[in-house]
Amino acid sequence: MVELKIKSKISLNGYLKLSFFMTYRKPSIIFFNILGFFLLLAVFSGFAKGYDMSSAGAYASLIFGIVFVVVVPLSLYFGTKKSYRANKTFQEEIEFRFTEEKMFVKGETFEANLTLSTMYKMEELKNYILIYHNRQAMNIISKESMSKAQIKHFHELCDIWRRHKYDLTK
Repeated sequence: MVELKIKSKISLNGYLKLSFFMTYRKPSIIFFNILGFFLLLAVFSGFAKGYDMSSAGAYASLIFGIVFVVVVPLSLYFGTKKSYRANKTFQEEIEFRFTEEKMFVKGETFEANLTLSTMYKMEELKNYILIYHNRQAMNIISKESMSKAQIKHFHELCDIWRRHKYDLTK
């Protein structure tokens, strides 16, 4: 039986980076961020050129620009920080054990035994492996806590799972 054990812990800084990456890779967020930047640019260039910027349109552009460029990232930052501190499982070292058919997850305050057929999807990023249980709940494995041999072994297990018809790349 093929088995892989990984111990991983995600730091607050790592969780913040992951949260920003996951949010800002969405086309709608990118679009509104660029729109906000151009709205602010238009307002400030209007001020610099001496135009009368007391119209409702100028104020609306300024407000929406500030919301998209400043308020959204700040709320994401503070919300993510609050979420990390409130959820003790994020702060624990978690041991993952993978076999050909199951995933065992054990932290200091919890333990789970999951079959691969019940998992929603798996996603590999540059620094993380995300294992989704549904569209919103996931386990996060930091690849920094894995050796190159473990990463290779994980890829071999993924190939085995595909042969068993566990489509975890939805």
